[in-house]
Amino acid sequence: MIGRVSRACTAVVAAAVVTLGLPAVAHADSTVVVHGTEFTDPWAQLAYVGCTDVFTRDEQVLAPTIGFGPGRAPSGARSLGYDLAGGTAVGSQHIVASLADTTTASLAVSAPAGSTGRAVVGYQESADSGTSLMWFGVAPLSVPAGGWTSVEATSLSYTWTKYDMSTRAPLLAFDPVTAEPRAFLGAHGSDGPGLYAITFGCDGNPFSMDAMRIGTRQRGVTTYDLEGLATALTIAASQAAVNAGDPVTVHGALYTSGSVPIPHATVILERRTDSGTWENIRVVPVGDGDPVAKITPTRTALYRWRFVDRPLAEGSTSAPFFIVVLPQGHPLPDPSPSTETPPAPDVPPSAEPTPTSPATDEVSATP
Repeated sequence: MIGRVSRACTAVVAAAVVTLGLPAVAHADSTVVVHGTEFTDPWAQLAYVGCTDVFTRDEQVLAPTIGFGPGRAPSGARSLGYDLAGGTAVGSQHIVASLADTTTASLAVSAPAGSTGRAVVGYQESADSGTSLMWFGVAPLSVPAGGWTSVEATSLSYTWTKYDMSTRAPLLAFDPVTAEPRAFLGAHGSDGPGLYAITFGCDGNPFSMDAMRIGTRQRGVTTYDLEGLATALTIAASQAAVNAGDPVTVHGALYTSGSVPIPHATVILERRTDSGTWENIRVVPVGDGDPVAKITPTRTALYRWRFVDRPLAEGSTSAPFFIVVLPQGHPLPDPSPSTETPPAPDVPPSAEPTPTSPATDEVSATP
């Protein structure tokens, strides 16, 4: 599997087509939310390819950004952005069970100054099954400046070259062929598994990507919606029962998908009112440690931590924590709860809305 930011070339995954099982077949249109660059589906990942030779890439550090828009994102609220040095390209990648049946392989791209890239299609004909021989087709891509453009890869005309994947060298006995995928398949074994990759950044212009789509008319199309990092919060306290006027230390822990740090993160300690709404008690920076708030409760109430939705990361709330306030001198339950922070919860977080206005800046997701 390619990681959060792909540094493996398209060919590595293409070669796996002949050795891995095929993906489960979907029978209706569906949407998969991808948090940051945490692609959990091995059949949908990021591709990182060379612009002159698909297998020759530099090893520049890829620093993706996550943010709202730009404008109205094609799927969901956010998109994934890159600003490459040029000469290499990054984008979507899909392994497919059947190249002939695949009718949609697309990516939405927005670039302030336009962007150029490469589409790649990989295929192993049945006669080469069990070997390291594969065909790869490459087609140039470009999108105009501004707005969102949906780039469809299944109808492009590709220049196909046969490679020995054990050496990643082209086989000189086979001349390059220019053809659309369906026409090429008709002359080389009719059908088989393969991959599509749609990448941009060859010219070094920044771009944003969203709505990775793959599928067939008969079985449905899956849209991969590129969103912010998933977050989750935990809460604990030095005591769950106190006498009136005594202090309580409330602890929290903020977790993100991929353990990516959130710059300048803060969380809000809230208390539930008698009317059932939540009121702001304290805004606490997360910093390099976990948030801590010292309070002197005057009445029994529920408390929780809340992280506000922002461009890089999605909002979340902790479970409520009940603090009982007893009259001064009243004996307290024994033993008191531990002050240790509970184990990290599963991410993604609760879908409970976070109404506070988020920041508007696009910020970097550290790879």
